[in-house]
Amino acid sequence: MKTNCCHNLDLCRPRLSTQDQINAAIDIVDRSGLVPVLDGLLVQPTGRPRRLKYARGPLIGFALNGLHRHHRGHITEAARVITGLTDDDRARCNLEVWDPHRGYEWIRRFVEDLSDVLADGPEVSIDGQQVRLNHDEFLNRMLRAAIPPKAMHTTAIALDGTAIETWGALYGDPNSIEEDPPEDHHSTRPAHLRSRNQRRSRLKVHGTGPDGRKVYTHDPHARAGHRTATNSRAGGSYIGYELHLATQVRSLVSTNFVDETKLGPVPPGFILGATIRPAGTHRGASTTTMLAGLREAYPMVTEVLADPGYTLLKSATFMIPVRVAGYDVTFEPILRQRSSKPTASGALLLEGGYYSEHLPNALRGIDKNGRPEPLPRAPRNAPVSELVKFEEAFNMRARYRYNRHSRPDSHGNMRMRCPFCAGRLRSRTFPRTMRLAHHVPLVHIDGTPGACCAGSTTVSAAESALWQPIPAFTTAWRLSYGRRSSVEATNGGLKDQFVTLGQGFTRVLDMRKLNVLMAFTLAGFNHNRGVRFEQRAQPGGADRRGLAA
Repeated sequence: MKTNCCHNLDLCRPRLSTQDQINAAIDIVDRSGLVPVLDGLLVQPTGRPRRLKYARGPLIGFALNGLHRHHRGHITEAARVITGLTDDDRARCNLEVWDPHRGYEWIRRFVEDLSDVLADGPEVSIDGQQVRLNHDEFLNRMLRAAIPPKAMHTTAIALDGTAIETWGALYGDPNSIEEDPPEDHHSTRPAHLRSRNQRRSRLKVHGTGPDGRKVYTHDPHARAGHRTATNSRAGGSYIGYELHLATQVRSLVSTNFVDETKLGPVPPGFILGATIRPAGTHRGASTTTMLAGLREAYPMVTEVLADPGYTLLKSATFMIPVRVAGYDVTFEPILRQRSSKPTASGALLLEGGYYSEHLPNALRGIDKNGRPEPLPRAPRNAPVSELVKFEEAFNMRARYRYNRHSRPDSHGNMRMRCPFCAGRLRSRTFPRTMRLAHHVPLVHIDGTPGACCAGSTTVSAAESALWQPIPAFTTAWRLSYGRRSSVEATNGGLKDQFVTLGQGFTRVLDMRKLNVLMAFTLAGFNHNRGVRFEQRAQPGGADRRGLAA
């Protein structure tokens, strides 16, 4: 008798799980708070009744698959995992009626029903809070449920994006993909690279989506985008999605904003927030909502270390909304962002920071012809000894910086104080400052004795969009911004060490289903990070690469 190939997968290749993995998957699903809500939403008044009457069982099956290292986000893989459970374990997971011959069809239908419910985005009550249960809410609730309740939390996150190729096949020459023009004029790619494919496209186009962008595969939501080069592949165009991740990094404990920065202990590096959008979608619109929700879930997080792919956007689409949400943004300005501009208050706006009008010309970045010119920086990948030499001028200038006197208001406006009023500099030209302690630096200011400034001033959100607490390119800033490198460990885990997030990792042609399947992979990644962190505290508890078994 001829049987279906999907059934053969369930029967012939069950995947066994340890008792610790089963217990962890049950805890993740129960902590998410989604089970009672989904049980009510998935009940359909018409049609054939579902054999899996409770959402808890399929959710545990997918979560259990996500806990396996080097798993694939396939529906068949979840069916194999459930088939590999004992009768007693299936009874714990509300899967008593499981049939290996028909299990794949049952959970496939469950994923479709769940995707349809999340697409509607109903207003529900979860743990006493009213939330809109859409795909983003489901994704973030699952990955946060995998974080242990007593886990270490920090006050800073790093924001980065990684590409996910679609499972849909391209018909034609992949090199002829036409990337859509960026919505922001602050593009992260040079113009000569964005327009390099001027010849007639030889790639089949299936149509145009509701967003007006070309559809190149049978995946209706996948779009064309650009990804940077890595050690395993070259950079270039691709068709698929972009996964934006907010990863936990070390807290900034204290700093003198010049040359000293004290960081907190190394955290486990959990993913605290994520969102998936079609490739080429505006990054500001993709991440600001996610960051606002993360701020509500983790009020202690007040700092974002952002990749240039986000900070090069127009300030109104990323920097200002993120600051209004309650975050300070630490980033690396490029040459175009290091310009000087006049201000209404009289303060000097240099490279995004506010400085006293009494700043010496040598520290303003003025060349021998009197024209503005940014202070020189050390070459990329220079040794620390050379970095310190170039940072001396930035450190001296940082002493003349304005202090933030109040947090941004609902519009992003801030109150600032000059360094003399804040008590960080003394000068005989300003007699009031001579009452300060002797360890406060004494500087020479030309002019007659009087007031240093007109008092604290208010700066607008648009004018101060590139401001960051620690002045850029100082020694303290380098030590602070260096924390962002830990986000590369997250990308490495998702691309190689924990799973291989490449083409074929999921075999669905729908962004809604992709969100559902990726939720369990990210939850499994967070659980793995927690296990690794506990093992590292015990000598000999981790393998050669520090990965949990």
